Amino acid sequence: MSLRAELIVPGDSVAPGERTSADLLVCNDGHIVDAYDLELLGDPGDWDTRRLGRVVVFPGTSEQITIPLAPPRSGQLTPGPLPFAVKVVSSEDPGRIAVPEAALAVGEFFDVEAKLARKTVKGRFSAAQFVTLRNAGNAPAHIRIRCAPQEDTAPVRVRTRRARVELDPGERARIGIDLNNTKPTLLGGTEACALRLRVEWDAQAEQELEFTYERLPFLTKKAVKGLALLAAAAVAGVALWLSPVGGKATPKTQSLPGPSQQKQQEQSEKDKEKAQKQEQEKQDKEKEAEEKKKEEDKAPKQKSLQRPLSVTAERGTKSDQYTVPKGYELRLASVSVTVGGPANGTWKLTAHQGTFANGTMAQGYQHEWKEPPYTVPEGKSVKLTVECPVTAAGAPSPQPSAGPSASGAPSQPQPTTCTVTAQLAGILVPTKGPFNSPPPLKPA
Repeated sequence: MSLRAELIVPGDSVAPGERTSADLLVCNDGHIVDAYDLELLGDPGDWDTRRLGRVVVFPGTSEQITIPLAPPRSGQLTPGPLPFAVKVVSSEDPGRIAVPEAALAVGEFFDVEAKLARKTVKGRFSAAQFVTLRNAGNAPAHIRIRCAPQEDTAPVRVRTRRARVELDPGERARIGIDLNNTKPTLLGGTEACALRLRVEWDAQAEQELEFTYERLPFLTKKAVKGLALLAAAAVAGVALWLSPVGGKATPKTQSLPGPSQQKQQEQSEKDKEKAQKQEQEKQDKEKEAEEKKKEEDKAPKQKSLQRPLSVTAERGTKSDQYTVPKGYELRLASVSVTVGGPANGTWKLTAHQGTFANGTMAQGYQHEWKEPPYTVPEGKSVKLTVECPVTAAGAPSPQPSAGPSASGAPSQPQPTTCTVTAQLAGILVPTKGPFNSPPPLKPA
């Protein structure tokens, strides 16, 4: 009995938040009725469900199953091909498995979140409002901000500090909006002006926010009352000074500071010096943190590596290699080798410490390093070498003879082709800088 399965995906891209579907074709090339359990692998399996149920296929026929796919509306789902697979397992023979693979084209979507710092701002001559923007989409957003009074006659002039801004997915920005009172008042009550803030971004989408600017007079009622009381007190003092009852003011003598006053002055100077020293230490720490951040921004960072080594050889030895770049070391997490060719062909993977994997063309190879990873220093290479035999496995080697063969043509060896692909997966870690991290244990 044999099993075949094929995935058919739509050619158009699907934006996160939309729904689409893929078709799975399951063929039963055996002679008995069989049922197959279906399981969705990859990220699409986390969106809804991994178990797709069971399908029954009669001998010599096929069944087509529709698989719904619903990418979540998340900024972490980047545009581009998203690989997934479906695992098909026979219920009659669990060892009979097919895993067809395909890629779903994920499109772009744009979404921006805007939030005002306050619903009401106050000021006599000017005020400031702030709006916080966040790109909630999965593609860079080009944002335009417009702010204006709802009434054209309102005595307010608006200036946006950054009218246009571009944000990457997940990036935030805080934009200031300056409000100037074009007709300030000396006395009176508070006047409210309604303003509308419009945020526009890609795909002609927009969001409107409203807030209020309260124009305060220069002198409030409390300030006027305070000035009146102060003027009355001044007039009363002058009148008392000029009246015969008040008499003349006697000059005051200034006494020399005593021991207690000297101690207070000394303590005040010490406190002042201590405050200056603390302020200087604070500035030094901020400067040191800023310099450290600049060094980290310039320092090399860790990078993931997905590198295939491919070799196709005919009747001889061929190799392909990957050299670790300068300033990095490679920490291999896994290696997967797929082979094709005669069974007596051989392959091997070597690094600076020698051979760490080898095999024949009879079957593939796969290995993962948990702790520690397999470490390759900078400047060293991971090399794939393939030795392909001159004759196919099991075929007799040509024997030398004194004359031509019975057919009249000389005997020639059968050419063979060996194809090997080694998929290397790991991390390139800087050898120096703040992003260098030692392996959990000693290198393999």
